[in-house]
Formats: sequence, C-alpha cells, structure tokens
Amino acid sequence: MFKRILLASDGSKHALRAAETAMGLAKYTEDASIEIVYVIDSQTSKF
Repeated sequence: MFKRILLASDGSKHALRAAETAMGLAKYTEDASIEIVYVIDSQTSKF
C-alpha cells in the first residue's frame, strides 16, 4: 500500500493517534518505513 510514510509529531494526543494510524498503514506493506519529524513551535516552547 504505502512504502514510505512521513509522520509529523509534536508529542500531543493527536500525534500519538496519527502514529498509531501510520503503524497500521505500514503493516500492509512488507518493506514500509515511517520517517518521523518532530515539530516544535518556538513561539510557545519553554526552551
């Protein structure tokens, strides 16, 4: 189905749900890979 999946994550509950969906999609293709991009909003970040 999908060979490469790009997953944007920010650590939120929505991102975790998206990760579960991405893993579910990856199960349908033997050599599928998931690339994760961690996103931080510098305006609201406490760093």
